[in-house]
Amino acid sequence: LMHSLRHYELEGYFANVMALSNQHAAGKLAEARELQAMLGAESGRVLYIGDTTHDADIADELGWNCLLIPLGHQSREVLSGRGHTVIANLSEVGGHFRQRL
Repeated sequence: LMHSLRHYELEGYFANVMALSNQHAAGKLAEARELQAMLGAESGRVLYIGDTTHDADIADELGWNCLLIPLGHQSREVLSGRGHTVIANLSEVGGHFRQRL
């Protein structure tokens, strides 16, 4: 994850970056809630980038801004049905981030 942020020159945009160490998304909502408490930031100031509808569910649950990216197990079509912006790749994050937050 950090390699990708460096590659797309996005490192300086985030106060905290978090990823799970397992591919099953076990505990993702609990981890997100812990992060929210740790940040102490207003929900509308948090940007959550994910690649599944489960990620969209978590962002919705916590009131976070959400970008979805179809680079995982779910297609653009599936992700588009969630009402969040779907980006093609991480190079699009910077422009969207500057516009929204």
